[in-house]
Amino acid sequence: MLLKETKSPIMHDILRKLIWTQKYEILLMKEIKDKLPYVSDTKIKMSPEYISTVSDITIPNKIELSQTYCDPHFFDPKKHKEHLKHMKLTEKSYIEHMIPHHQVAVDMSKILLKNTNNDFMIYLAYRIIKSQNEEIIILHQLLDYEHYESVIL
Repeated sequence: MLLKETKSPIMHDILRKLIWTQKYEILLMKEIKDKLPYVSDTKIKMSPEYISTVSDITIPNKIELSQTYCDPHFFDPKKHKEHLKHMKLTEKSYIEHMIPHHQVAVDMSKILLKNTNNDFMIYLAYRIIKSQNEEIIILHQLLDYEHYESVIL
């Protein structure tokens, strides 16, 4: 929705990357969903024990779960889109909305790692944690930037 509204080249770049990453991860999930429980035929198994990365210790991220509130609209795309129609969408409101959305994905992936031995799901959880943590860092940097409006616009 913001892609149509913003005139900021910085936001266009960020939004295109976010959209591509999200679409790819959704495709991966749809691909494996009907094949679960998938069992790898490799002899080397992935470990579900969480191994932190540099993005986990880069502020504002943390290694442990964040306790971020999870809006139920996140799980129903139609209701989520309807909910968004009633708000004025700006670059700042978008960023403030997306940070908890990404954090919930990180937290869910960390919880999944404690509850699966499925190699593909372990891979997917790590991929989501890494990409979402990196995006959270970028979004926070944009919000925290002293001259936010001049950078975005």
